[in-house]
Formats: sequence, structure tokens, C-alpha cells
Amino acid sequence: MPAEDSHAPSCNLGRPSPYGTTGNELDQFSRGGMMYWVNHMRDLLVLALGGLFTTSVAFAALWMKARERAVRAESLLEGARLGATRSDSSGIALDAIAEEVERIGEGQRFLTRVMSEQANRAALPGRSAGSVTPH
Repeated sequence: MPAEDSHAPSCNLGRPSPYGTTGNELDQFSRGGMMYWVNHMRDLLVLALGGLFTTSVAFAALWMKARERAVRAESLLEGARLGATRSDSSGIALDAIAEEVERIGEGQRFLTRVMSEQANRAALPGRSAGSVTPH
């Protein structure tokens, strides 16, 4: 049996392997390929657990900040609700005062209009005596 050259192409057609390995390396990888992953399993496990731990801590910190903001917002809303109940009794009084101010304003507008009409009538020239015809 001829000796195999370690740089010989791995396929029967004489072309090199697309992975850049020889047939001997492919045979070794397929037979003992599990050994390659077992040797690096510890590294992969440490990397995966480190990433999981880091993201877990980051999400926990973000959740705590969000919870704190929610509690502050809830206390502000509760304070606004308490303020609203106190202002309900004063709100009725404010509505009554606003209504009275509106009435006073309407009265002033009416008196101003009446006084301006009387001033306009006094400024008009008198009518001459004549016949009154209906329109």
C-alpha cells in the first residue's frame, strides 16, 4: 500500500478540500471530533454563564429603577387625588363666585348699552311734524 502524503487532496477528484484540511485531518476530526468540543466545553460554559450573569444583573438593575419610578409616580398621583378631594369643596365655592361675576358682567354690559342708546337718541335731530306711515 502506498504511503499517504499529508498534503494530498482529500477528495477522489483530485481537488483540495473546501475547508483547507487534508483527508487525514478530516478522518481524525470525524473520529475524535467530540474530543475537540470537550476540550473547549469549559471555555464555552464559562462564556455562556458569564453572559447570562451579566445580562441578569443588568435587567435586575433596570427593573429596580423602573419600580422606583413607578412608586414615585403612584405617590404623586395619590397626592393629586388627595388634593382634588380638598378642592372639591372649594371648587363649589369657586363655581358660585364665577357665576356671580358673570352676572355682574352681564349687568354692566346691559347698563352700558342702555346708556349709549340714550346718548344716541339725545344726539339725533328732532323729527318734523308729519304723517306717520307704517312700513
